[in-house]
Amino acid sequence: MSTSRWLAVESLESRRLLAFNPTGFEQELLQLTNRFRTDPSGEFSRLISSASPITARDPVVQNDLTYFGVDGNVLRAELQALPPVPPVGWNDAASTFSQSHNAAMLAANPPNHFHSDLSKLRSDLLAAGVDLRLVVGEKVLAENVYGYAKSVNHLHASYIIDWGAGPGGMQVGRNHRVALNNSDFDQLGTSIRTYNGTAFFGPLVNTQQLLNINNTGTMVIGAIFQDLNASGWYEAGEGIGSVQFLFEGAAGRFTTAGMSAGGYQIQLPPGTYRATASGGGMRYPVVIPSLTVGSSNVWQNFIFDPNVIPPDVLEPNNSLATATQLTGAAQTQAGLSVHQSTDKDYFRLVSAGTGRGSFEIRFTHSEGNLDLRLLNSSGVGIATSSGQGNSELVTANLVRGQTYFLEVSSVGGARNGAYALLVTPPAPAAPVANTDRADANNASRSVTIDLIANDVDPDGNAVTLVPKLVAGTPTAFQLNGHQLTYTAPAGYAGVHQANYTVTDDQGLTSAPGKIEIFVVNFALPRPWLNVARPNDINGDGVVAPSDVLMLVNDLNSRAARLLPTHPSGSIGILGFYDSNGDGYVSPIDVLLVVNQLNAGAGEGEDVAGNESPLLTKDLSNRAIDLAFAQMQFIDFLSDVQRRKFDTASRLAPHRDSY
Repeated sequence: MSTSRWLAVESLESRRLLAFNPTGFEQELLQLTNRFRTDPSGEFSRLISSASPITARDPVVQNDLTYFGVDGNVLRAELQALPPVPPVGWNDAASTFSQSHNAAMLAANPPNHFHSDLSKLRSDLLAAGVDLRLVVGEKVLAENVYGYAKSVNHLHASYIIDWGAGPGGMQVGRNHRVALNNSDFDQLGTSIRTYNGTAFFGPLVNTQQLLNINNTGTMVIGAIFQDLNASGWYEAGEGIGSVQFLFEGAAGRFTTAGMSAGGYQIQLPPGTYRATASGGGMRYPVVIPSLTVGSSNVWQNFIFDPNVIPPDVLEPNNSLATATQLTGAAQTQAGLSVHQSTDKDYFRLVSAGTGRGSFEIRFTHSEGNLDLRLLNSSGVGIATSSGQGNSELVTANLVRGQTYFLEVSSVGGARNGAYALLVTPPAPAAPVANTDRADANNASRSVTIDLIANDVDPDGNAVTLVPKLVAGTPTAFQLNGHQLTYTAPAGYAGVHQANYTVTDDQGLTSAPGKIEIFVVNFALPRPWLNVARPNDINGDGVVAPSDVLMLVNDLNSRAARLLPTHPSGSIGILGFYDSNGDGYVSPIDVLLVVNQLNAGAGEGEDVAGNESPLLTKDLSNRAIDLAFAQMQFIDFLSDVQRRKFDTASRLAPHRDSY
């Protein structure tokens, strides 16, 4: 899983965080240096428009070319022969050291251009915190100094062309240029100071240290800028500050903050990244879709154009075939764009549930109007929203497992650089484990139940449900697949309970459902009487209206009758129906339960015995409810006595009447 990591601009020396904030001039010089290092052969045409006669693009540079008689053909050949080398990162400790050298040059009388004491330069840099790499056969450091620059471009040209009193109008050995093209160096510390004290020094004074550093890692280096003069290159004043840089790839998610002059650098592991620069007052982010980092430093600039809307992170998704896959959950996709007038964004959704889904896009209408459509799996429209506000909303009934598409498109060729998609599909519904009931007795002790036969999967197929007994279930309950086998323990009588859950094909699990097995022991003298609590018909430990309802339902469906006295297969009776112990189920049994409940309401629990805790919450209301229930039952009793049951006939009952 990718993790976010905040990396401020780092020194490569020991990965310590630095107060890295070059000035606009210093950032421009770093940019020009890396432009030369990464493409030295191209530097000739960037500085020179004609080799013979040599003509500089910058008239200030032309003055020095003419003064020293620089041979344009020789210069071009030499630059074209140089190999590209990786860019250099910024070294803050060496920059501070360069500041002190500039101050020393300006403090000379008169101010003078000179190099550091090379015999002690290495030790001074080490003392300043520069972690130099000291390896036989590798260049450790080099120092370039120039005290007469008229501009940053003029300063850069003085090092690259290396004009002077040598062959071809250039210095012998071209040491400044050679240092800037040396692949041993991976960091640069430089300082530019302005000076206007004499006509023969300044106005820009520069010292730069090119360095071979220990444990460098790999840096991505560059700047974010708006190319105001269309030169194609960074110049002081064009940088954009307060920008956040994000690099996302398989290796992770990395961020860093840009500097006030627009520069940035960040250490990254090898890999391919999508790079985004945002903030800094920019109307739209600047996106580099693919940036590859290997074992060497990388130079990557971000050029902001307020009229260019970048493709968003989900591109290309402009067809059904390339649609962005959404999850089945509610989600928001932000930072999206319709970056061209012909651009359409498609999103694919497989509904995880059945029901009403809603889909919305939010945007600023004045930035470009957008429409939203919901399509079926064939791309045929189901619903469309095409209003004139800052959002579009469509709703529709979706079916679990069906594929749908969302289409976001521009209206009238408009573009929009920032919209958000809000997806609220119907949520998958958990299955329901319904209560399963059966009966057993001392002769037929085992019973088998299809545990999922009455269970429900609201948005799926119930036959795929997987049941599971909850922890601690008695061993009398054994589950094989979805078949439950119950075997009553010897001598057991009463309601044997267990709980179970079911899980659907989406991994959703139900709340626990009940399993209730009523076991009758015909070896007892009164098997249908709950000896411990006679009016607890369903054997749940409390006397409640549910006990009344159980008896009334039975009498309504099967009438008053003699209860069985011996086992004969499945009896289909799921409670202690004989509350008075006379061997019959009759309205009298119902009345006994009702009377106990009424006694509890009017006289207190000491009279009523164990009743449902729910009944004791509000005795006044309970009394009213029970009185009403009793009135209804009296009517029922009269009707039963009139139509179905004559107490006198119970003198000689038929044992097969049940």
